[in-house]
Amino acid sequence: MARAEAQKVANERARCAEAIRKAGTARTNAALVGGALAMVGGLGGYAGEGGMVAAHAANIGSSAVQAHAQAEADASMAEGC
Repeated sequence: MARAEAQKVANERARCAEAIRKAGTARTNAALVGGALAMVGGLGGYAGEGGMVAAHAANIGSSAVQAHAQAEADASMAEGC
């Protein structure tokens, strides 16, 4: 019986470690995509009034991407641990 409990705990720990790894990867990817969108937005600002609108949209998009990835990572952590 004790061995089965130990195996169950080990499986839980492995599942939690995997959830933490996936959450970290998702956050890193979101930061990269968000940063790229922000850079595109910054460059778009040099294109006149239309570029400023595009820059603002890209910056909002980068924030939305990062917030969504953060929410998914948090949900993954809550589910896995």
